[in-house]
Amino acid sequence: MRDIVRAVQDVTTIMAEISRSSQEQSDGVDQVNIALMDMDQGAQANSVQVEQAAEISAQLATQARQLSNAVGIFKVAAKPANSRLLR
Repeated sequence: MRDIVRAVQDVTTIMAEISRSSQEQSDGVDQVNIALMDMDQGAQANSVQVEQAAEISAQLATQARQLSNAVGIFKVAAKPANSRLLR
């Protein structure tokens, strides 16, 4: 009878250890999931910033072309006409 009681106690101890291990594993998986969600949010935020930077870059290129065209109407001599005044 003692052997049966001891065997039941051993099985109960093993089951408790398995339960604890399962909980620890579940906690670890939860932490991994949280880390992955954080990484995904960061990647999405970076994607939005890259899109915004590309749009701003395109706008700046357009403005640069417009500015170049605007100042292109002015003609500048290679050497100032009154170069003696500049010395």
